[in-house]
Amino acid sequence: MKKTVFILVISLLTTIKLLAQTDTVKGKTHSAAFGLNIPIGEFSKTHIGGISAHYSWSNHRFGKLNSLPKRWIGFTVNGGIDYYFGNNETVAGYGYRYGGYIYLHVFGGAIYNPCKKGNITLTAGPTMGIYKGSADIGFGINLSGSYYVTERIAITPGLMYMKHDKTNALLAASFKATYLF
Repeated sequence: MKKTVFILVISLLTTIKLLAQTDTVKGKTHSAAFGLNIPIGEFSKTHIGGISAHYSWSNHRFGKLNSLPKRWIGFTVNGGIDYYFGNNETVAGYGYRYGGYIYLHVFGGAIYNPCKKGNITLTAGPTMGIYKGSADIGFGINLSGSYYVTERIAITPGLMYMKHDKTNALLAASFKATYLF
């Protein structure tokens, strides 16, 4: 009888300890980000800036964590839309306005939590750019980092690379406010 009680107590304590460890690491799963984009390089000559709305999913890696995940790198997906406002320019004495540029993307990639209050994501995948009614399929990469100022709000700077067929690569920096749920 003593052996059975001892084994049950040890099993119960081990189970409680394991459950406590998994609960302390868990963060949020969903994030929505809204922000401003700044074209870089050649892209900045034709477009003055933009706005963005993104949604991301990861398995409990967003937000302030009580402890770091055991696995260094996790999986994340991201989808969103960016709109860049066209720039005005004078050519041969006549005003010209570049059209707005819509950028849609669906990315998958890696998330790394170097500290309890932040993460770094690197995602890539297919994109679609729409300019003056013409749509073009392409490829994009996004590198961003989030620092959580509260349990549900983060500051998220990032860098996006956009490449479409028959065009030069476009670069843009972003600064977003992220909300977790």
